[in-house]
Amino acid sequence: MAEEYGMASVGGRERLSGMTGVATVVLWILGVLVIGGGHLGFPGGLPEERASEVAAFYVTGADRVLAGSWAFMLGALCFVWFTARLSTALSPERSGPSIENITRLSSGTGLVTGILLALCAAAGVVTALTGRTLDPAAVQALDGVGGIFFIGAEVTGVVMLAALSVLARRSGALPRAWSVASLALAVWLAVLPIGWVGLIVGVPLWTLVTAVLLLRRDDPHGTPAVSEDDHPAAVTERG
Repeated sequence: MAEEYGMASVGGRERLSGMTGVATVVLWILGVLVIGGGHLGFPGGLPEERASEVAAFYVTGADRVLAGSWAFMLGALCFVWFTARLSTALSPERSGPSIENITRLSSGTGLVTGILLALCAAAGVVTALTGRTLDPAAVQALDGVGGIFFIGAEVTGVVMLAALSVLARRSGALPRAWSVASLALAVWLAVLPIGWVGLIVGVPLWTLVTAVLLLRRDDPHGTPAVSEDDHPAAVTERG
């Protein structure tokens, strides 16, 4: 059975993981484009918007918000699957309890981050469904709930990215530059004034680049697999 360098799963499963990552980004972009307008619907709209403007947006654009938010939520679900498979793929085959715990941590925080992003968009769905029956101040407050989940996704994303960076560094399954970039993105999310930019721009870009790397690993014409005897863990054990 052919084994990729440091990878716990290969073949069609690697391709599926990569395609899920691409689907995540496509659905996120589609969701934002469908909602459109000066008010994005999540996270919480624009600070300078008045309550009357927020309410008017949800009344006139309810259908767009529903469709776009649904697409965004589907993307968040794809993200949950993608990070879970990535955690497994990055975990070395020969690992101790500490690495196993990091694998669970990265997978678990990926799950929570994806759910929080889905709830962020779900706040827009609820606002669109009830916006016609609420006064403008209530609509603005309900819309702002999405911002709570958005900030939560920033925080859990820090742990997820840091754990994945450690796994990649230990297994050598992805280029070292990817591990460094993942850690840098984790630091970016942790900086409160600019962390929101990292979540909006950095995380989708990171997801897309990671998906492409997984797809390239599954390319039969790509880099040949390294034998188990050449794996760093095996070399260490022999030493």
